[in-house]
Amino acid sequence: MRNKITSLLLTSLLFLNLATAQTGKDAALETLGSSSGLLLYNTYLAIGAVSDAYVGECYKAELTIQLAQEQINTADLLIEQYKMLSASGFLTDPSDISFVEEITATFGHLKNQAVNLKAFAETGSATSQNDYEYNRGKAWEKISKLLGLGEGK
Repeated sequence: MRNKITSLLLTSLLFLNLATAQTGKDAALETLGSSSGLLLYNTYLAIGAVSDAYVGECYKAELTIQLAQEQINTADLLIEQYKMLSASGFLTDPSDISFVEEITATFGHLKNQAVNLKAFAETGSATSQNDYEYNRGKAWEKISKLLGLGEGK
């Protein structure tokens, strides 16, 4: 009888630990999703604010180039981190994998937006301006979809 009770208790503890681990993973994924969404949104706003300040002649080219480069460096780092997460095996649900892939692609558009802002500040090129607008539109399309914000900018 004692062995049955001990076995039952051990089995209960095992299931409790598995349930807690799954809840912990779920909490980590929810935190990752919400913080990633906020980071995408704030990066989008930051690049846009720098662009507006440059075009409005509040920022000089030198400061605009510096701030754009900071966004490029940050995007490069985050893209690499999200790719490592995708390859790690931690994500098992196809919807989680897809979500991280969309985040990675969105950071790619944000990076390209910053690259084109930097190029525009350096050269004044119409091509850079057009590419900036293209990537800004693609980034917003993905951000609004990921965050459920609708179509408005």
